Amino acid sequence: MKKLFLLLLMLCMLLAACRASAETPEPSTAPSLTEAAPAETDGATAAPNVLLPMPVAIDLNHLDNCTVPVSLEKGDAYVDDEGIMRMKVTVYTNDRYDMVDIAQLQVGDTIAIHQQNVQVTSIEQDEFGDMLINGEYRLRSDDGGVFYEVCENDSLYLYALGEATVQVSEDFQFTDSSDLDAGEVTFYPGDFLIEDGGIRYPFSPIDTTLVIENGVAIAMNRVYTP
Repeated sequence: MKKLFLLLLMLCMLLAACRASAETPEPSTAPSLTEAAPAETDGATAAPNVLLPMPVAIDLNHLDNCTVPVSLEKGDAYVDDEGIMRMKVTVYTNDRYDMVDIAQLQVGDTIAIHQQNVQVTSIEQDEFGDMLINGEYRLRSDDGGVFYEVCENDSLYLYALGEATVQVSEDFQFTDSSDLDAGEVTFYPGDFLIEDGGIRYPFSPIDTTLVIENGVAIAMNRVYTP
């Protein structure tokens, strides 16, 4: 009898254990982990502009057909070992800017001027319509809307682009009208090669231009400047 009771007790315990393992656990109430959405931003600040001048049309390695502002000193015209007369000159240029780019220029931007980058700290316009950048660089527009730099005396601001040596034509002529009292005077290649040829040095790019055709200098002109 006692053994039968123990057997029934063990059977009840076994059934209770099976019932407990068969029950499905309730879903967890803990919050599930989800990927956080990126925070909204006000948008990236636009990078400052870099205003570049229009491409320079002068190629020092190929001065074929052009008229360029130049400077030269006494002795820069000479005859080489092959008997060819040459002229060593410094060629100048000026920066020119598209009017659309100028209209978009703002304080904080950068302008490339005189072959260097300048940060714009102020932009003003004077009573004549000239644009003053940083109170130092004066830009003026031509009839086509292209802006270029001028000096305080209204002359074109020129800077040296580099040196070039050009062959001089036998028919080369230098016309000098820079002296109002002397009037227009014409000189020829040989006048550059003698000690006292009547030529005044030095030559400045402000008033002197060299005319080149097919890589040969055919003329030079110097005009009067106030």
